[in-house]
Amino acid sequence: GVPSRMNVGQILETHLGWACRGLGRQVGDTLEKVQRDGKFEPLRKQMKAIYGAETDLADLPDTDLVTAAQQLTGGVAIATPVFDGAREDDINKMLEAAGLSKSGQVKLYDGRSGEP
Repeated sequence: GVPSRMNVGQILETHLGWACRGLGRQVGDTLEKVQRDGKFEPLRKQMKAIYGAETDLADLPDTDLVTAAQQLTGGVAIATPVFDGAREDDINKMLEAAGLSKSGQVKLYDGRSGEP
């Protein structure tokens, strides 16, 4: 359920934050693989997808790439204009990119009992 005092904007912000957190987790998983096998190309490709095609990471040294990626593991920071922010379609794309359901729905569990 949705608390009765939440408005649509707050719900969309919650979904956007969830997507950003999911992207951060993916970056963290990729970083672990880089540390195991030493192959930086998957991380470079993932960072380019997050930052956009106009970002050139080809010349960025591997150590700097890892440092930048480490800063994203807690979640990808974004900003949207107040009255012209992310639209539903934008949020759906981010949720899908993060490997999350674009419905934005999840099963919640009681923190004390562990029951759904």
